This record gives sequence, C-alpha cells and structure tokens, in this order.
Amino acid sequence: MKKLGMDCLLSVGNGSAQESKLITLNYQGGKKGDQPYV
Repeated sequence: MKKLGMDCLLSVGNGSAQESKLITLNYQGGKKGDQPYV
C-alpha cells in the first residue's frame, strides 16, 4: 500500500495491533437465466 501512495489508509491502521489490509472484490455475474438474489 505504501508503494501505491495509500498513506491515509496506513495511518488509520497505525492505531491497530494488526497491519492494514486491502481486498479487491470483482463481481463475476451469474449464469444466463439465473434469478437475482440478495
């Protein structure tokens, strides 16, 4: 995250005993004809 310039996020994480983490979620969609659900 430091290489990406995410200093603000890293600063918030400094108050924690655990290191900062970032995840990426990508929606892949459902199969054609599947009913949507929440």
